[in-house]
Amino acid sequence: MIRLHRVQEAVIGNIDFLYHGTSNTLAGEKILKERRLLPGVIVSSNKSLAPKAGAVYLSPSLRYAVIYAVGGDMMGHALSDYMLKSGFIGYLFSIEVSKLEGKIEADEDSIGEMAFMDKLPFLKYMLSRVATPLQMKKGQQGEYNVWAAVGKKLSKLMTPEQHLQVILAGGHVSHFGEVPISHAWSFDKNLNVDLKKDVSNFFELAAQVL
Repeated sequence: MIRLHRVQEAVIGNIDFLYHGTSNTLAGEKILKERRLLPGVIVSSNKSLAPKAGAVYLSPSLRYAVIYAVGGDMMGHALSDYMLKSGFIGYLFSIEVSKLEGKIEADEDSIGEMAFMDKLPFLKYMLSRVATPLQMKKGQQGEYNVWAAVGKKLSKLMTPEQHLQVILAGGHVSHFGEVPISHAWSFDKNLNVDLKKDVSNFFELAAQVL
C-alpha cells in the first residue's frame, strides 16, 4: 500500500490543474480577495450530501466546475430569477496541483458514482459488500444521494492507492486544508445563453480577474 504523500506525488505527475466554481457572487469575491479556498461548513438536511469535515472539493473537469459557477447544468439557456438569487456573477478558480499541501482523497460522490456505474472492478466488489439491497436498487437507478451515502462508506475502506485510481479515472477530489488559487475568472450569468454545452467557449465569455 502506498502512503498518502505518494498519492500527492502521483496526482501532481498526472494532473496540472484542478477547478472550483461558485455561483454565489459574495462567496466568489471573498475567495478572490483572500486568494485561497477554505474548508467551509455547509448545512444540509440530508446527511448523505453533507461534505467531509475540513475538505475543499475540487475537480479535474472544467465543465463540472463551470456548472457550479453558473448554478446548474443550464448551459445555453437563460437562468431563472431563482437561480440568480445568489448573484449575477459566478466565479471559476483554477488551482495548481503542485501547490497543494494537504491530504488528497477521491470525492465520495465520484466513488459512489463509479461504483454503481461499474467503472472500476475493485469498487464493484466493495459495493457488493457494503450496499444494502435497497441502496443497490436506487443507486443503479441513478439516485445521487445514494451514490454519496455509499461513497462515504467506501471511502473509509479504500487504500490510498485506490483513492488515486478513482482520481486518475476522472473522479473529483477532496483536499483537506486550505487551497491557494492560481487563476480566477468572473462570469456574467446573463451570458449563459451563449455558453456552449461543452463549455468550450467559457474563457471567451468570462473575464480573467487573477
